[in-house]
Amino acid sequence: MRKYKNHIPITMEMYQSLDAHKDRTGIGGRALYKHMQSNNLLKPEHNITIQRIESWFARIAKMTVAEDFQAVITAYESINDAEKSSIIPRCEAQRVLVDDELLEQLNQIFAIRPNFSRKRFLLRNNAPTGLTDTKIANILSGKVNTIPVAHMEFFDQLISFYEN
Repeated sequence: MRKYKNHIPITMEMYQSLDAHKDRTGIGGRALYKHMQSNNLLKPEHNITIQRIESWFARIAKMTVAEDFQAVITAYESINDAEKSSIIPRCEAQRVLVDDELLEQLNQIFAIRPNFSRKRFLLRNNAPTGLTDTKIANILSGKVNTIPVAHMEFFDQLISFYEN
């Protein structure tokens, strides 16, 4: 017998649907919850929290209220491509794709100077806020697909300096 009468087990298809919507929109639990609040998509009978949505993504929750889960899926379905950047201000409009050409150029620069301290380099060259040694390492390793425009402008200056 189920512990809660109104709970259903979360199936693999439900998890996959949730993941597909997150991948399509790039919007996680916190941003989706705020979107639901600001657009009156949360009804009084819903018991949806950021933690609950995140527990679905993390596969921690094994049971859920069907209406709550469906409300989250409906909220995801209501988001079109034009809305994404307004839901997450840092989204695509202010970010650029890290392409193979950029990776190759950066790898060449850092290969020229193998003992090159990226931390010291960032301090000396007035790097933009948020660009750290770890972020550069993640960019070079391919873990990061997009970067803020300010970081790209910094890399463009760096590349043009070392090409001359």
